[in-house]
Amino acid sequence: MTEIARLSRSTAKQNPSEAFESPAALAAEVMLTRGEKIGALERWRRDVLLELTASGEGMLSDVRTGRPAILLSEIEIAIRELTEVDHALPAK
Repeated sequence: MTEIARLSRSTAKQNPSEAFESPAALAAEVMLTRGEKIGALERWRRDVLLELTASGEGMLSDVRTGRPAILLSEIEIAIRELTEVDHALPAK
């Protein structure tokens, strides 16, 4: 029997790192609008930047592994791909 995928829309939008394994997975989610995806990615970016700031102030984080920098890059790529759709459409 096939199981229907479940997505908590509020978690996806408010805490995207908990709902998705990667920014690309969020961008590919069919249960969210493009605007919701961009908003969630921007929230994810803000959270990563806050983590980087906290680590600079002596708090423990994953900064030493380089993961936040990679994640920021992945977020930027996903946002760019979602927003470039507007530029690819012909003008009316």
